[in-house]
Amino acid sequence: VFSADSTSVSTAPQYLWYTPDGGQTWQEQFYVTSNRQFGRSMFFLNGSLGWLVGYSSGLPALYLTTDGGQSWDSTLNFPANSIREVQFVNDSTGWMSIPSVNNGGMLYSSDGGLSWKKQQVNFPAIDFMTKLAMLNDTVGFALTRFAAKVYRYRARPPACGPALLLPADSCLGRLPELRWGRAEGCFEGYYLQVGATPGGQEVLPRTDVGLDTFYQFTQPLPSGAEVHVTVTPYNYSHGAAEGCPSRAVATVDCPVIASVVDTGFCKGGTLAWGDSLFTTAGTQELHYLTPQGCDSLVMLNIAQYEDATTAVDTAACPGQPLLWQGSLLSAPGEYQFDYLTSQGCDSTVIVNFSYWPAYTRQVDTFFCQGEAFYWGDSLLSAPGLYTFHYLTGQGCDSTVKVLLAERGDVYMDTTVALLAGEPYQGVVYESDTLLQHHYPAANGCDSIVRVQLDILSSTAEAGRRAWRCYPNPARSELWLEGPAPLRRVVLFNLNGAAPASYPLSPGAENPAGGGFTRYSLPLPALPPGIYLLRLEGEGKVWIERVAAW
Repeated sequence: VFSADSTSVSTAPQYLWYTPDGGQTWQEQFYVTSNRQFGRSMFFLNGSLGWLVGYSSGLPALYLTTDGGQSWDSTLNFPANSIREVQFVNDSTGWMSIPSVNNGGMLYSSDGGLSWKKQQVNFPAIDFMTKLAMLNDTVGFALTRFAAKVYRYRARPPACGPALLLPADSCLGRLPELRWGRAEGCFEGYYLQVGATPGGQEVLPRTDVGLDTFYQFTQPLPSGAEVHVTVTPYNYSHGAAEGCPSRAVATVDCPVIASVVDTGFCKGGTLAWGDSLFTTAGTQELHYLTPQGCDSLVMLNIAQYEDATTAVDTAACPGQPLLWQGSLLSAPGEYQFDYLTSQGCDSTVIVNFSYWPAYTRQVDTFFCQGEAFYWGDSLLSAPGLYTFHYLTGQGCDSTVKVLLAERGDVYMDTTVALLAGEPYQGVVYESDTLLQHHYPAANGCDSIVRVQLDILSSTAEAGRRAWRCYPNPARSELWLEGPAPLRRVVLFNLNGAAPASYPLSPGAENPAGGGFTRYSLPLPALPPGIYLLRLEGEGKVWIERVAAW
């Protein structure tokens, strides 16, 4: 920023440099330390007075110089945790922006930056100010970071220029007093003139009223005529000085102040606004005068509020009442409650009250003989019907009945006759052997299968054997070997159900030697356990046991 005496300052990430000759040479003035850092903004009002945004020990700081940057003092008293742009319009009045999406706005100082107050700006919730330009102590502009919008800032309404004066009837024929708002900027006083047309002065010629913002008329105002008032601030003797523009302050014509008001009335009612009564919805334009005599426009958006009706479904435990906002509902049904909305209109709430359904459930289960059975934390030691009480998610009673049965283990003994040297499940046994297998039975308890292997020592002994099932236990295929042809084989589980049946036609058998017949039966997918085989021949039936695994 260059000043009138051709001196300049510029910021770099680590140092502040100064030039006394318009940029021909540069000198280091200010540098970064571990406790002192630069920010993003610097502003010089003239060649001596300047401000620099930075940080001191991690906290936002504003550095002030009054000797052109030779020395700097810091200020740490801010009602914000971060600062960005800084600008002053004179040696006392200045602003700084707050770069925060949650706490945006501006800081204002009236003592040259020694103390600051926050001024709230209604930016969007996720936006904040990045650039700040103040034209004077009243008017400025700001650019936001994300929405890239320009906001206009005005500290107070502009002073009225030529304005139509409508004196009250009580003023006619009397000596009324005229008042106006203070003008912007630096000035020495006001010229006041009053005429029948804008800028005219036939009622009151151009009069210097000094710094007063009021004037007492010395003659009555004319009756039945429009009167226009012009107030012009002036500045002639001060000239260019710190905080005072070098040009004369111009009078700003008073703009129409427009306000938008959203309001309404309840259905079937009316809206009273001042001396007006509105019976229908719509937009109305109302014109008034401000205390300064300026036009004021009010846009009245009138809505008709409908009556609100809401249905609420709720419930309680069977036999329990329901408390609804101070009212005790003793039985299920439909209840109506009348309220007022925030606009003062009727609001009806229909409460549909019912009972939660009673919850009762029976669970059939079992335990195996010799084992313990727990239901939750309760040990049930014997078969029977047990009742347990709980609370549902709604806090109502819940009943669970447990029907407990005891199931015994399943035992099966079977005998398999083998010729000497004949293998059983891939193993050759030299002598009689007892094999014991454990499986889960179809009832969920243990199943114990004991297989007695008899090793036959002669063909005569072999001829005495009946049907042989192998392998036993079996999984996918079962072989039957016996002394006579079969017509049908039925597979039963221990509950009496028949998961498989095999009709056998003549010729389905395979010779096994020694006059015996052999059949191959494919097994379905069976739960592990003990099963019965019914072998039906010509006038004869055999029952064999087989284990599936």
